Amino acid sequence: MKKSSKIIVTIGIVIIFLFVFGLVTAARNENGNSTPGIIGLILGFGAFAGIKAVWKNKQVKETKIDNHQLDKK
Repeated sequence: MKKSSKIIVTIGIVIIFLFVFGLVTAARNENGNSTPGIIGLILGFGAFAGIKAVWKNKQVKETKIDNHQLDKK
């Protein structure tokens, strides 16, 4: 992936995280809680893992040599 597309996807992940996190916090505020709780933690770790997966540096080898000998009898 190009660096520019990684930046756009990262911004999208952050925006979606903030929107859903705000919804969770608002729903919990209506019930009398002031923190997002465990659901907020799960959303935060999910956003972190998503951003980490986007920026993962994958070394892909294009040359694939198949020299494996089969034991045929």
